[in-house]
Amino acid sequence: LRMDKNNLIHTLIREPKIIDMSEIGGKGIDTLVGDGILVLDTTGKELLKWSVWDVWDVKNDPLIEEFAYDRFHMNALSFDKDSNYLVSVSIEDQIWKINASTGEVMWKLGKNGDFKMDTTAYFSFQHDVHINSEGDLMLFDNGIYRKESRALSFTLDTSTMTATNQINAPLPNSLHSARMGSAYLLPNGNILQ
Repeated sequence: LRMDKNNLIHTLIREPKIIDMSEIGGKGIDTLVGDGILVLDTTGKELLKWSVWDVWDVKNDPLIEEFAYDRFHMNALSFDKDSNYLVSVSIEDQIWKINASTGEVMWKLGKNGDFKMDTTAYFSFQHDVHINSEGDLMLFDNGIYRKESRALSFTLDTSTMTATNQINAPLPNSLHSARMGSAYLLPNGNILQ
């Protein structure tokens, strides 16, 4: 949950989609499970709803059958500096920026994303995306493929579409977290993970 400056509540939700999988090479009717964003006022009145299915091409998705039960696993929502959304899309190993007004996916950061970046800074099954006090995009990289969790931050240049890694703070292997975690830059410059 996040509350904006107008006291509106923004939250991630589960968004099912019923589909005939035979249209895409599968077997019969199935329910895909994806994610969305819901905006409410403080009385609980629904003001806006966005669904990943509005922007996703199911028919050209090679992972749709394998992950039909949880296709995206969005696990973190925050605001970028311009008040558009940042969401962690862990199955894709990406952070997406979503236009809060139109629902358009503005860019994707991570493996197979829109930014040029050092491949050693690729993250996997990440959590807790946010803008830190330095103005950089920060996240907790669960590192499920490397078996090493770490805090990462990036300076993003959207004119050249480059992501420059600023923080790369690995945890000891004994503290590897495959499924949860967060990372924050503290006022004294230390990192809380």
